Amino acid sequence: MTRFAAFVLILLTPAAWAADPAKDKATWLDMRASELIGKKVANREGKPLGEIEDLIVDLKGGHMPHVVLSFGGVADIGDKLFIFPVNAFTRDEYRDRIVVNVDPKQLAGSAGFDRSNWPFQPPLERASKLRGRNVQVSGRAGEIEDIVVNLGSGKVRGAVVAQDGRRGDEPKQVLPLSALSLR
Repeated sequence: MTRFAAFVLILLTPAAWAADPAKDKATWLDMRASELIGKKVANREGKPLGEIEDLIVDLKGGHMPHVVLSFGGVADIGDKLFIFPVNAFTRDEYRDRIVVNVDPKQLAGSAGFDRSNWPFQPPLERASKLRGRNVQVSGRAGEIEDIVVNLGSGKVRGAVVAQDGRRGDEPKQVLPLSALSLR
């Protein structure tokens, strides 16, 4: 085989010119909770709606069933918070904007809930409250720095844990929630 033929063969091999599409599709919505909380949300037309107030994590099931949104700047809604299923969200093609298909006028008549009265009970927990929590990992102390979730599937990929209370640039472990013992 000539060098040219070998070069052409490499170019025609799918693995050489494309990433695994199934893996890309499965992971392109992976984000840290700290990236999502406070992120602006828009509708499909790009009109700003509000922002992500928090993520609700099921500690036993290892998934994120709900996202809580605030629509503070929208008239007739006030300071109420609203619960949406995680599958209502996507990211735009540039990955910089979270999109949800909702009409703010419909929310005006919805109950929502007050920010001082979150309606979730264990094993459901706010991602913002998990960050900074002390945990035991294989008998060693650690601290949850962040939660990695998939906005498309609602799956919790794991918790970013710094062991022995170390924070900063040292290597972190991403562990499944089932491997952690919350303190």
